[in-house]
Amino acid sequence: MKDFDSLVGIWNEQKTAPIVDFKEVISKYKVNRSSFSIKFLTETFVMFAVFILIAFVFFKTDFQFWTSYLGLIIIEACCVYFIVIQIINMRNIASSNTLFDKPQDHIQFIQKFKKSRYLQNTRNYKFYTIALGAGFSLYFIEFFYRLNVI
Repeated sequence: MKDFDSLVGIWNEQKTAPIVDFKEVISKYKVNRSSFSIKFLTETFVMFAVFILIAFVFFKTDFQFWTSYLGLIIIEACCVYFIVIQIINMRNIASSNTLFDKPQDHIQFIQKFKKSRYLQNTRNYKFYTIALGAGFSLYFIEFFYRLNVI
């Protein structure tokens, strides 16, 4: 009888696996997906506004040095790159209906998306920041020249 009571104690101490509410999982997935889309859309609109502002400066300002024009072109190219990457990410998220497919397909989609974001935020980000820094450096040559710093 003592062994039976110890077995009952062990049985009661074991935790039961939580019951997964599929509706909750689906709603969390949809909320996360829409929040990512909203984030990417906001960043795209802000960068597009910056693109328009830089284009306005490019066409309305009469620079003396060609380096200012080259710097603005490089900065504009960085803006276009950022906008294109954000649009690609939004399309990937919008077309991600793999939740209702096989779990393996959905996991593969998430891993692929995570890998592409990792590459964008590491390797591509280095080139992006170097190009952006070079563009600003070329643009500010004329600015510092007018201040008699150079």
